[in-house]
Amino acid sequence: MARRTVAGQPARRSDRDSRTGGRGFVEEDEGFLAAEDAARIYAILQNVRIPSSVFYLSLEALEAPQTSSLLAHYLPEALGAFIVAHLRRLLRAVPDDIEGADGFELWTTRPKRSETGQIYLHVDCDEQLRTGAGVICTPMLGSVLYLGPQEGLVGGETLFVTEERLSDQFPCFKFHHWEGLAAQADSVRVVEPRPGKLVLFSGDTPHGQAPVVDHPDGLPRIALLANLWSARIGHVPAGICALSPEEFRRRASV
Repeated sequence: MARRTVAGQPARRSDRDSRTGGRGFVEEDEGFLAAEDAARIYAILQNVRIPSSVFYLSLEALEAPQTSSLLAHYLPEALGAFIVAHLRRLLRAVPDDIEGADGFELWTTRPKRSETGQIYLHVDCDEQLRTGAGVICTPMLGSVLYLGPQEGLVGGETLFVTEERLSDQFPCFKFHHWEGLAAQADSVRVVEPRPGKLVLFSGDTPHGQAPVVDHPDGLPRIALLANLWSARIGHVPAGICALSPEEFRRRASV
C-alpha cells in the first residue's frame, strides 16, 4: 500500500474487508495489553508527555539493540523499553495488505475536561506538509492504545467515520457537535476507551475524540498513539527524535 498524498484531501479507498487496511477499516482488540501493564505505563505517563511530530522509529531502529538506550535519553527507561516492545508487537498485528512500511510516529494524548460538546474531526497526516504546502499525506495505518484511567472516565470515546458519504456534511479539520456526529449510527463507529484496548484503523479514516466530560481528579484519560508510515514524516527527517535530549527536556519542563 503506497503512501497516500493528495493536495487538499486525503486519498480514499472503498475496500472495507475486515483484515485489510482500506477506508472504513477499524479493528478493536480488547485485551491487547494486560491490565497490570496498562496500569504500569499509565502511572509513568501521568508525569511524562510525548508530543506529536517529534518521535519517529523506523523499522530498522526497532530491530537495533541500542534503540531502547537511545530512547532513555528522552524518556524513562521503562517507558522506552515498553515502546520498543509495543511497536514490535504492533507491527505483527498490521493487516495483511499493508506492505512497504518504513516506521512509526508515536505520541500520547491526555485531554482536559470539556463541556463544549465538540469533536475535532480529522485525518492523521504529515503536519509539516499540511501546514506548509496544503498537502494531506496520511499514514498507512493508525493505532490507539488506551491506558487509563481504570474507572471514572465519562466521555473520551473515539469516533471513526466509516462511510465516505458523510464527508460533505462533516468535513475534516473542523469542529462538529459530538451528538450530531455520533447519531450517524450507520456511518460511524464509536470505540470505548477501556485500558488495555488497542484500536487499529486505516490511516485515511476520519476520526476524532469525544469530549471528556469528567475523570477522577489526577487521573486523566491517557492514550498512546502510533501511526505506521511508508516514509518518514517531515518533522523527523533523521534519527528517532526531532529534538536533542536537552531541548526535549527543556520543552517538557515549560
